[in-house]
Amino acid sequence: SLDNVYYGQIAEDIETYLDILTGEKIHVDSVIPQELSPNHSFVVNDVWYFYTLDNSQELYRMNGEKPELLVSADTLGEPEMPFEMYIDDSFIYYVSYHDGLCKFSLDSGSRQSILPDELTHIENALSTIRCLFAKDGRVYYLVDSTDIYETDFNRETTTLLYHSDDNISSINMLDDTLFFSDDAISGSIFSLSVTNRTKESLPTKCGKVNEIYL
Repeated sequence: SLDNVYYGQIAEDIETYLDILTGEKIHVDSVIPQELSPNHSFVVNDVWYFYTLDNSQELYRMNGEKPELLVSADTLGEPEMPFEMYIDDSFIYYVSYHDGLCKFSLDSGSRQSILPDELTHIENALSTIRCLFAKDGRVYYLVDSTDIYETDFNRETTTLLYHSDDNISSINMLDDTLFFSDDAISGSIFSLSVTNRTKESLPTKCGKVNEIYL
């Protein structure tokens, strides 16, 4: 998966990397104490994060070789750690199946949730959300593999940015621009500015684009 790219290395998890020259997997000893019961690990902006599997599920961030506790599922008011989330320096944005889209402050511990009316017509919409990104208090996400939405936590508004008649395979974000592929138009990657809403096509010589890393 291109979700885990760590300083230019494609990683399967915090212990396993792919040597892109030889195609072989390289195993390294984990620096996470096993008593923490580490489970799912992932990378955000070249920083490793991982969940624990104990009775009180928790989210940790690696600071060098030292794991730092960020938040627990209990603190978020969730039965378990949310799987779909985005983390920046000050906030955790995540999907709660009973509260909708949530924004949690790592500094103050405050929590804001929005359940957009725009998603009520989509069956089980919250469970289909993936590819979650955030910038300046706004979250961007894919619903039901066909629709890209923006939810603004400051204005409490939700806007449909793009609809596919087929399937959107992948989304990624760089600065204020979303990049995504649309199976209805195979062979192109689209860029969509979240600032001025302009969309451009970046034709490629390949076929269906499955994942995008920036």
